[in-house]
Amino acid sequence: CAVIGECSRATGLAFAESAANLLPPLLKLLRGASVMVIADAANECVRQMLTHTRAPALLSPLLAGAANRDASTALRCRCVTYLHLSLTTYSTETLHAHASPIGDAIVGALSDAGADVRSAARDAFHQFESRFAVLAARLRERLPAPARKML
Repeated sequence: CAVIGECSRATGLAFAESAANLLPPLLKLLRGASVMVIADAANECVRQMLTHTRAPALLSPLLAGAANRDASTALRCRCVTYLHLSLTTYSTETLHAHASPIGDAIVGALSDAGADVRSAARDAFHQFESRFAVLAARLRERLPAPARKML
């Protein structure tokens, strides 16, 4: 994982194709790793890939992981946290094509059964709102009253 993170840091966007191929197995490690060292290494690797590569292809697995109710709560929480990181580090132009699915994933996470997922979704929604104010306002209107109150 450390080597993958370093490759991402050193090569940036040129690492995009490799990062897109490596992300799904890394997310599986986060879901099923009973050894915390493995999960922590995979988490750090994913964070480095998102921070340094900033490839739009990395968003699809994160959106799927955030919306997957069959996945573990920890994985859903991490995926929402990664979406927040993407909203922080990616350019608005890169995110623009994915703004609607990202917003929908965050709104879905606001109603998640896991408290950690909901907390991460609140943080992500505020970052989303700072990037896409009009879309965030429309999404906020569609939220159920309890979720709107949480924000």
